[in-house]
Amino acid sequence: MKPIGNLILSIVWRLLMLSLFPALLVFKFRWESLLYLIIYFQLLVIWAQAEIALRQNTLFLTQFEPSFKVSLGKNLELVIENVSQSPAYNVGISRILHKNGKPVPPEKWSNEIEFPDEYPIQCLSPGEKGVLCNFIQPGTLELFIGKEIEVWYTTKIGEDRVIYILPLPGELFLIRHPRRELPGWLLKLFEDLRALITYFRFRKYIQYRGPKGVNK
Repeated sequence: MKPIGNLILSIVWRLLMLSLFPALLVFKFRWESLLYLIIYFQLLVIWAQAEIALRQNTLFLTQFEPSFKVSLGKNLELVIENVSQSPAYNVGISRILHKNGKPVPPEKWSNEIEFPDEYPIQCLSPGEKGVLCNFIQPGTLELFIGKEIEVWYTTKIGEDRVIYILPLPGELFLIRHPRRELPGWLLKLFEDLRALITYFRFRKYIQYRGPKGVNK
């Protein structure tokens, strides 16, 4: 959640933006502005319905999102396995990133790995495994610890997606999926308002109960 101060400022700013037009209508037309206000609020309802449709489409796309498992083979190959029911296409390494998200220059890592002859992986069906790369020497993997291996792929419906593989000590790997942001300026305003109300209710409850759960 956003810091509470920034959240309050963001909510107030967005509420002012929404209320500015109705306020100008009332100031200029007085009682005659009622019809314009009704039209304005109807447009807000249509706006919210459009955002709901966009969110439903975003949630629809997630069902085609594959899941992966990564391991190190006996010959130092980086093996990726599709553990979902959705296929992935054109799977391949695109970049190596530092923790801060800045890319590592290719000349610093491209000579440490080798790619298979057929690359990228054209299709990774459910339950199928493929080789992303081969580490040239046993100690090469340690050079990638603390960095993220960016892997691009295409979903069943043609959407380009990416995952990040984080090598860990002990030949372990952590996979990070980028968060899929839900669209909707107006809906986010309502969600932030609800989160703010929940926060103040919870804080009031904590203050009432006390640190040890005893009524004051």
